[in-house]
Amino acid sequence: MSSITPSPPLQTQCFRDADLCSSMFRKWGAQFRQLHPKPFQGVVSRLQLEGLSIGRLVTNCTVEIVGEKPRDSLAFGLVLHQQDSSHFAHGTPLNTNCLFGFDPQREANLVSSAAGLSVVLVEVNKSLLQLFANQLGHHELDDAFFRQNIVTAWPTHIDAYSSYLRQVIFLMDHHPQILQSPDLLRLIQGDLLPLLCNALSQPQQAPRPLRRAEIVAQAQDYMIANLHRPMTLAELSIAVHASRRSLIYGFQDIFGMGPMAYLKQQRLNGVRQALLAADPEHATVANIAHAWGFYSLGHFAHEYRCLFSEAPSATLRHTT
Repeated sequence: MSSITPSPPLQTQCFRDADLCSSMFRKWGAQFRQLHPKPFQGVVSRLQLEGLSIGRLVTNCTVEIVGEKPRDSLAFGLVLHQQDSSHFAHGTPLNTNCLFGFDPQREANLVSSAAGLSVVLVEVNKSLLQLFANQLGHHELDDAFFRQNIVTAWPTHIDAYSSYLRQVIFLMDHHPQILQSPDLLRLIQGDLLPLLCNALSQPQQAPRPLRRAEIVAQAQDYMIANLHRPMTLAELSIAVHASRRSLIYGFQDIFGMGPMAYLKQQRLNGVRQALLAADPEHATVANIAHAWGFYSLGHFAHEYRCLFSEAPSATLRHTT
């Protein structure tokens, strides 16, 4: 009888494509969308412990991460480095004291700064975290607490938690072989979860979403529902009952671009996913581009190459 070889506790992969980078989070149903023109580089490392995983995600350019999160566990992030501008979760600016994404009923929604993304993503079994919280007397860390989604911790508390995570990441990067030890993995679990519970206790006032975040979210929903047909800024303004000025400023604040530029990037990402999924023997770039609202193939090919640093025909052939 053959035995099944267990997966190694640590996995690290490098990616040159944002959509492929999201494959490390397929069980979450998350999607990565590249928003600014630059040859994409991403690194995902994940350390799997019993009831707990620690992941690090780094990209070199602006990405938007959206999609479902696991419902049977808590999955949340911490910004490791403050970049030139803020990361945003659901239109709320994040800093290095913010733990974000706790609510399992709310979809993931993260936009990185222009300098790229550098976050630690932790996923922990709810029962396991509750066990540690109760042992430490933090009975307030219940389902109602985590529905607030974003928690701002006291600097002294979050510093201890983030410092420990940095030590784990250092081992992941430079001494991965010692992370094969079951004893060390149990030690990491036993050290990290109390630090997390302490960081979450007595939180500070959470940051507020940007003033125009709600109309931006409504505009995004309208765009996604109508990606395959022509759309104007005037139509979008009427659909979400907001002025053109408010839409332009809102998208600029969160995405660093106007709403029509954002719409174009979403369509280009949709084309890329369609090209990667297509059979190159039967599909054509022209047909797929037309289906996504691009009718000038020369202009489309230029925009596509600028964003993804390759020709759409190379994507269709699944070559780079």
